[in-house]
Amino acid sequence: MEAKRIEVAVLIRAGHSKDKPKSGKPTKLTPEAVMKAFKAKPDMPMSMMAKKKGVSTSTVSRMVKSAGGKSLRKVQRLLLSKGHQEVRVQRCGRLLNDLKHHGNWAIFFSDKKTFMVDPVFNKQNDRIICFSKDQASIRNVTKTKHPASVMMLGVVASTGDKMAPIWFPSGYRLTAADYLEVLSTKQDGAPAHTANKVQVWMAENMKFWPKDFWPPQSPDLNPLDFSIWWHVESKACRTRHNNIKDLKNSVNQYWKTMRKSYVINVCKSFRRRLENVLEANGGHIHK
Repeated sequence: MEAKRIEVAVLIRAGHSKDKPKSGKPTKLTPEAVMKAFKAKPDMPMSMMAKKKGVSTSTVSRMVKSAGGKSLRKVQRLLLSKGHQEVRVQRCGRLLNDLKHHGNWAIFFSDKKTFMVDPVFNKQNDRIICFSKDQASIRNVTKTKHPASVMMLGVVASTGDKMAPIWFPSGYRLTAADYLEVLSTKQDGAPAHTANKVQVWMAENMKFWPKDFWPPQSPDLNPLDFSIWWHVESKACRTRHNNIKDLKNSVNQYWKTMRKSYVINVCKSFRRRLENVLEANGGHIHK
């Protein structure tokens, strides 16, 4: 028994005790280390980094901010090939040059949009406040498998004016004959817009940008695409509509009440966006 006590004492003195505190300094997370890790893998969740380093997620978040970083949600954009980028640079430069010589023009922008009776919401910003599990179901936004839909053609001008919505049956394909009834100086490359019949009529009746002026794969340049459609849809379609008639009435109402100053400001950004495309060498712009 005495020999065993001596053996245990020897082991403790030799540093084999489980209770002995660990030697060395604790691992310290620095902004530089966090920056290096996320530059190597930008889509790594902060929680994963925290688990690897043995710190809290809030600590990682604080280090990211200290290093000048920020958390951004992913954005879905059209694929731009090298050819698309080259043409975007060429045509944006041409449009900018045209604007410099005709700065007093009123520019018309047009686009079509399909609205559905199902509600829409912003996954990033639309939230609910819940105080119990019984209330958890209020966070659900239900959708039908094949919601009824209808297509609208919208036209706005840089002066802040707008045409009344033009509606087409669901699944309808806009034709050149239909488009001839809509005055617009903006062509976005859609078949109905670029049909010879439309191009000839517009050349005879107004000053317009022909189809080879508008950059390809460029919804980021059309005010309707990058701002106005969501502005209207987020208000008109916050709740489910019983039928197409109700849907159209709601969209018509919010389209009509859309402020003139808002339309002017959105259209003003067109020139700046052209410049941004040139700065990005034809790539995606994030403004």
